[in-house]
Order: sequence, then C-alpha cells, then structure tokens
Amino acid sequence: MKFEFKVDFGGKRGKKSDLVQYDGGTYFLGLPSTSPARLRNYIEAYKLSEVVRACVDKINLAAKGIPWYLYKRIGKDVQEVESHTLVDIRRQPSKNYSWPKFLERALGFYLISGNRYIRKSIGSLGRYGELEVLASNKVQIKKDALGEPVAYEYLQNSRWVTIPAEDILHSKMFNPADDLYGLSPITTVASQIDISRFATEWSLKLLQNDARPGAVAFIPGALTQEQRDEIKEQWKRDIRGSENTGGLLIIETGEGARRPGDLKLLSYAPKELELAGSEKIITRKVCSVYHVPPECLGDPENKTYANQKEARKALYQEATLPHLDELRDGLNGWLVPMFEDAGDMFFNYDASDIDALAADTDMLWERAGKAVDRGIIHRNEARQLYGYGKSNEPGMDKPTVPATVVPLGSVTGEE
Repeated sequence: MKFEFKVDFGGKRGKKSDLVQYDGGTYFLGLPSTSPARLRNYIEAYKLSEVVRACVDKINLAAKGIPWYLYKRIGKDVQEVESHTLVDIRRQPSKNYSWPKFLERALGFYLISGNRYIRKSIGSLGRYGELEVLASNKVQIKKDALGEPVAYEYLQNSRWVTIPAEDILHSKMFNPADDLYGLSPITTVASQIDISRFATEWSLKLLQNDARPGAVAFIPGALTQEQRDEIKEQWKRDIRGSENTGGLLIIETGEGARRPGDLKLLSYAPKELELAGSEKIITRKVCSVYHVPPECLGDPENKTYANQKEARKALYQEATLPHLDELRDGLNGWLVPMFEDAGDMFFNYDASDIDALAADTDMLWERAGKAVDRGIIHRNEARQLYGYGKSNEPGMDKPTVPATVVPLGSVTGEE
C-alpha cells in the first residue's frame, strides 16, 4: 500500500504539505477549513460517507414536506396573499427547479459547506423574479480594504462571473476563525470520516486478500531480480484473492541448499478485523454534529429517545425547523423589501400538519381551550394562536365563562 504526500489547493501545485493521498483518494488532513480544496472535499464527504449523506438527506426530506405561504399583516390580522410576484417566486423559484428542489439545494449546500449563496434576478417593475442557489464550492468572496464583501465571483461554464453583493443572500454558519466564510459541520468530524473511509478501504483490501496482510518467504542464498519478480507474480496469480483461498505456493530452493525454504503466512487476530464498533461511534458523532437522532439512521442500541416517534420529533425541532427559520428570516429581510407593494408581507411555513409534532399541537389546543373556558383569553385570541385570523361574529372579542359557574355566596344564601 502506497502513501504519497502532495498538496492541491485548486490551482497551481505549490510546496508539499501534510495532505495525505491514499490510493488516489484525498483526505481532510492538513487542509485549511475554508480552502477551495477542502470545500471540494466536503462535497466528496457527502458522496462517499453514508452517514453524512443520510443526515443531510433526512433534514432535507423533512423540510421539503412543509408548505410555505406568503402572508400580509392588516392591522392585528394576518391574511394569506394568493396573487403576487413573491407568490410566483415561491411556487417556481427558478426555471430549472421547483420550491422543494430550491429548499433541497438551499439546505444541502448550507449543511455540507456551512455557506449558502442565493442569487436574485428581479425583472422590471417587480413583475418577475427568480432565485438561484449557487454551488458553494464555486463561489469566491471579494472584499474591500476593510474586509467587507463587495462582490461575489461565481465559476459558471468555465469562466468567472462577478455578481454584486446586493444580489446575493449569503448565509453562513458561525466561524470563529473567518469573518467571510462559514464553518462546515463536517470540519468537526473530518477525522472521523477519514477513519471510516480508510477503514472501509482497508477492510475491502483485506477481504480481497483472504483477510491476510501477506507472507514472508525465506529463501536461502541470493535471488536475482527476475526470480524475485517471478515469485511475486506467482503469488498474485495463485494465492492472492478470495478465489484462491487456501492455495499452496511452492518455491524451489535449488540444488546445494543447506536447508529448504521457509514460507511464513501472516494473519490478523479476529478482534483486529472488527470495525463495527468504531463505525457505530463515528455514526453517533456525525449525527450529534447535525443534531439528527441516531435512531433515525437505524441505530437501535443508542436509546437516547423513548421511541421512534420521539426521535422524529427531535429531528424536526432540533435540526429541520431551526434551519427553515433562518432561511425564512433571510428571505423576509432581503427579498421581500425589494418589492414596493410588499409592504407588510412576509413568508412563513406551516408545520401544523407534521405528524411528529401532532402531540404538541394537541397540547396547545387543549391549553387554549381551557384558557377560553376560564375567561383568560377570548375566542379571537385563541384563533390567532392557530393562525385562523380574527372572526367578526358577535362576542368573539369578549372573555366568557361557563354559565354554571356562580359565586359560592349565592348558593349558601349569604348574598
């Protein structure tokens, strides 16, 4: 097995570093967290690590099933807007993909690279609009003398396109080491991903070689280079590989040898070939970084939650909805104000139909119903809690109590 040391920063090759190359596969070791080469490796981690892909896909699948709407505030009421350019953008953000695909790209690049770049294209008079999620590994930020971003460069069709800063909504995860780029969650578990990938390749090569590291042949006397090559080729042809398991290699020592040749086979103890335990630990560490319960990835031994229903609830509350909140607030603060007639409009999503959160919804219904019955709030306030809006029916704005509730004195005759 061959190890090389070389560096790749996406451009010209420079001096050597401690980036490890193992049989052509790059690893994270020695790469700065925001270098172009490392950003490309984040994409590779998603492609090659089933745990990273499962976590990102779980969050994405949960997010794509939640509907989004455009609302408008009218006094104290909130009404859904059914016709507006922003509604058209929400239905079809781009000519290339629909809203669920837009969410998939927006959350996917954000979870993998720690950065999200959304580019807007607004037509004349605000009658047309389009949103495009740029690939994070193809974006470079141009900054001014004060370190503030002034433009973004995007690699499109083999050429760099400059985009003004006001046309980009850049969302980034917290990065204490860099003010321009966000820090990917994969950075924290990069070494664990390397270990998992290295162990998988190591196990594959062991299985291809009958789970043996090799053998040592003791040959009396000296061998020529041709003899050495012949023995090695015979070993590869007749002994190595699962189809040749148990084969016998015969080495002739020649005449005049003081003792016959000796062949010693090396082997591993069964304990050294057990990788299942380490894989479970790596899975749980990656899940902890993405806030995805391991039970959602089929880890029944890690009973953090009482049942699968609680795990799915945690997936929404701790992983999916917080990312949707950040995306929603970003669009409301950046995209909506660009339309002059958008006044008090805002985007929001409706998570009331999520089965995993149904228990919390039922509890809210019960608490609001008790508050109405006890006269703490009136019925219109309860309706607003659920997003139904104000009703104009008589008596909806007044607290009420059950008619059977009377002062104690009126029953005892003291009043």
